[in-house]
Amino acid sequence: MRPVYIILRQSPDWAKQTYADLEQTRAFCRLIGRPETYIIDRVLLWDKTFRTSFFAARQFMKDISQENFRTVEHTRLVPSTDIKTVLDRNALYLFTDDDDWYHPQIAQRLAEIDPRACDVVLYETATLGPGLTLWKDHYACSTNGYAVSGEVLLQKPGNIERVTQHFDAQAAFIRKSYASVLRRIGYASLYRRLTIKGYKSVVRLPEYLSVSNKHPASTLSLGDVVTREDLIALITTALDANKKINLPDDFSWARSYIDRVTAFLADLLRSVR
Repeated sequence: MRPVYIILRQSPDWAKQTYADLEQTRAFCRLIGRPETYIIDRVLLWDKTFRTSFFAARQFMKDISQENFRTVEHTRLVPSTDIKTVLDRNALYLFTDDDDWYHPQIAQRLAEIDPRACDVVLYETATLGPGLTLWKDHYACSTNGYAVSGEVLLQKPGNIERVTQHFDAQAAFIRKSYASVLRRIGYASLYRRLTIKGYKSVVRLPEYLSVSNKHPASTLSLGDVVTREDLIALITTALDANKKINLPDDFSWARSYIDRVTAFLADLLRSVR
């Protein structure tokens, strides 16, 4: 099988994080268009509300994902800081946060695709939180819903940075015209389009191959949280919705992960100060 790499974006050792480390989140908040103290304010509110700290919650979610990554067959997990050590034109690269999950056989499905004959692979994905939402025919570079060809990573300086974050990848690959894509990622793709049989810039697969875990401690889930009551309501809503999930057969591989998240939310509400 051709190489498939899971590239883990910024992922601190949450168990060892301190409030001082939160200063480093200011740049990320600017990157995603939020106030500099967006994360700092919500972490402090979380810890005033629950006996289970925010950092402990994030470490719990990371532990589940690390367990999932170990079950994904024929892949290698690499931190984004080390991606340049594994660049390969014949490989595909999956980009993920430290709280999301992949189907255990995603590499086998991707193995059918020649990295020389595409720029990016999009597949069906789902979101946990609240409940489980299946994004049918919603092909986009969502959180962990895309794989990038090694050809793209190597064909123009700066391409790694252009595709690591999903919103940057979306801006790079999903544009009004193919010419605008080429200006973004480099004209070597045009050569491949003209010389490689069956080339497609974007390959779309109909299978559900990932889940984005938007638990209440994730950055975007906390967007509307301002008060203690907001935070408790957020977790209560997520817990009630998760209890009602009727899991499709396609997601049987994720059942144990969903159950653990749901149990954690129940424990969290019992830890209200």
